[in-house]
Order: sequence, then C-alpha cells, then structure tokens
Amino acid sequence: MSFFQELQQRNKWLYITGCTLFSFGIISLGFLLFDNRYVDGISLWILPFRYSIGSGVYVFTLGWLSYLINDNKHRNWSTFFLSFISIGFLAIILIQLLNGKIAFLNDENPFDHLMNQLSLGLTSLFLLFQIIVTFIFYRQRKNIHSQHYTWGVRMGMLTFAIFSILVFGFFIFVFDDLYALLELYKNKKGIGLDTQIAFYMGIHSVQIIPLLSYYLFDQKKQVVLFTFSYITLILVLFISFLLRIF
Repeated sequence: MSFFQELQQRNKWLYITGCTLFSFGIISLGFLLFDNRYVDGISLWILPFRYSIGSGVYVFTLGWLSYLINDNKHRNWSTFFLSFISIGFLAIILIQLLNGKIAFLNDENPFDHLMNQLSLGLTSLFLLFQIIVTFIFYRQRKNIHSQHYTWGVRMGMLTFAIFSILVFGFFIFVFDDLYALLELYKNKKGIGLDTQIAFYMGIHSVQIIPLLSYYLFDQKKQVVLFTFSYITLILVLFISFLLRIF
C-alpha cells in the first residue's frame, strides 16, 4: 500500500484537504515562474505557493498521525477544525489575490483590514487547535504504537505548539506595525542562516521528531532528551534573531 493510499484510509478528509492545498501550490508555482506581477517588490504568487505547500505538509502529517488518537470524537472534531482553518486561510489568500494584493501584508482600506482581522482570528483558532490536540495526545493513556514513537509524536506536537506561540507572539507584540513587518519581509533585515534554521526546525518539528523517534530512538528517555535539546536550540537561535533586529 502506498503512502497516499494509507493516508486516505487513516483520515479521508485531511487527505482531501491536503490534496487541495498541494494542487493550489502547484498552480501557484506555475504562475510564480511565469507571472511577473509584483507588489512592493514581492511576487504576487510567493505567499500562495508557500502557504499551500507548507500547510499541505502539515495537514498530511496530522492526517497520518490522527490514527493515534483513540477517541473518535476527538479525531473527528480535530479533522473538521484543521480542514476549516486551512481552507479558510486559502480562501482569504485567494480573495486578496483576485484583488491583486498579497494577503496579510496590506491594510489600505476597510476590506483589507477585515481580511487581516479574519486572518488573525483563524491564526488564534489554529493556536488553540494545536494546544488542544497536543493535550489530547498527552492525555490519552492507551498507546497504539510503541512507547518511544508515541512520545516522539507527543514531543513533536509540543515543540510545534511552542514554536507557533513564539511566532504568533512575535508578529502580534513585536511587529504590530504592518509596514515594519513588510520592510522586514522585503529586506530580510536580520534574517540570517541561523534564523532560517530555527524557522524550519520549528515548522517541521512535528515531522522530524516523530520520524527520528521511529527510526533512530528506541527509548522514551532518548526522545525526551533530544526534544529538550531541539527546543533549546530553536530558542537560542530565535533570541539571537531578536537581538540583531533591535
């Protein structure tokens, strides 16, 4: 059985949602290569491409791991909310794309402001979703898989939740000025290799830690120690980034 067949059996709706996101990501890549339209020096298609591919990977991951959730009610509501949030963000990006704008990086009129507020609401809902799902993985006592892999999933979810809170706090409390954020995005001020490493370590922790716990580690203690080292490195790199830009 192929990965996609197995994924479809584990969670049909997240499989469909992930395929939708990846399909739009592929379309966006085509326009990114051949459409020369730019807004404030940024390609109109870069955000749709990055969002679709990044979110597609996350949705597929949650679809794959959802079989570890014992309670069907918990599995069903988490599937619904993740699909709703993912498609909601995609809809906002599409609406702004049709208006010739990059979503989240403009606030020129009341409609743009409304779209940004909706995005903020969806982001808050996603953070709440991530925290609750992480709690569900920790709360249940019956392990469907081996102990070290189960803890790898738990620690991967926890690390991603911590990273998401850090990024959300950075955007809301540090860069509440939209134009300052836009300048940071355009000029890449302070964004060095260490910052990119921290970002990708954080955003892919929900894949990296479970995979290593399955293929490399064979004890719960190894998974926990590795995760604490992993989180510490992300925090050190993130703090280094903050010190450079202020």
